[in-house]
Amino acid sequence: MPWRLAKPIVLAALPCSAWLLQSGPHEPSASEDSCTVAAPSPDSAATCGKCHTEIYAEWKDRAHAHAWVDPVFQEALKDKKRPELCYPCHIPTPVLDKLGSKPGTRDELRDEGVTCVSCHKREQAMHGPFGAKTDAHPSEKDAAFTESGSNALCVSCHSTKIGPVLPVGRDFADAKLDEQGKSCVGCHMAEVERHLAVSMVTGQPVGEKRKGRKHDVLGPNNPDFCGKAFHVSARRDGGAIVLTVANEAGHRVPGLTLRKFLIHVRVLGGGGDVGSAGPFEIGGENELAVQEKREFRFGVSSNADQLEVDVQHV
Repeated sequence: MPWRLAKPIVLAALPCSAWLLQSGPHEPSASEDSCTVAAPSPDSAATCGKCHTEIYAEWKDRAHAHAWVDPVFQEALKDKKRPELCYPCHIPTPVLDKLGSKPGTRDELRDEGVTCVSCHKREQAMHGPFGAKTDAHPSEKDAAFTESGSNALCVSCHSTKIGPVLPVGRDFADAKLDEQGKSCVGCHMAEVERHLAVSMVTGQPVGEKRKGRKHDVLGPNNPDFCGKAFHVSARRDGGAIVLTVANEAGHRVPGLTLRKFLIHVRVLGGGGDVGSAGPFEIGGENELAVQEKREFRFGVSSNADQLEVDVQHV
């Protein structure tokens, strides 16, 4: 779903102000029915959601939950000579069984896509950062759910070379961002402090509040989040303006060949519009590499004193 971000730049003061959401709704959410099954099995996200209500609510309307049923993905499969090569990352068996490598393909609960057990289950236990004891299931504390250890969970799928998916996990590793204390979840899963579960009997929170991560796993369909991937600045060079767009994401932008960003520039001066430039495109054919800075040059009126940079995601 397209959205736009607008970022004003005052030419006399090059540090940019914060991103402002201009317009454009988030991607439509699917109904809960698309993420559940008629008779939930112990491995169904619907079963997990009976206690982990907030986490389930965050997951069920997002890309991981829809990894298999997504209509764009299903349409793309029709053109694949070997579509089964795409299955492991869209309907994976527990990733912990082959941590750091592409997982296997499961036959059951396909409509749940990348579901709870895909990341958290190994053998009969549920793994996580705490290993909190519960009567609901065996629990184990696992280093794969620490800040840096969690990268292996993500790159198990997000380092594939299968098109149109690009190897964003490889970009992260090649840039050695983990050595700077950065992680996939550090950007894509916001920190939160809360009770991890509620009682099925009373509906009241159980256990103590803990610091953890939200499970909506933000991506380019969230304008506020995606705006953080770009740092925009501008400078005068004679009668022209040089607009610099820097990639501050941990991987190339965009992360899929099916996506692109269009950069529109509105030039202001004397209280009104005095010109425009663009759109400048960043897409699958000319992606912005990790930590790359790209310059766009255009002429402006002599009385221009401000730019409004509008980034459109398509």
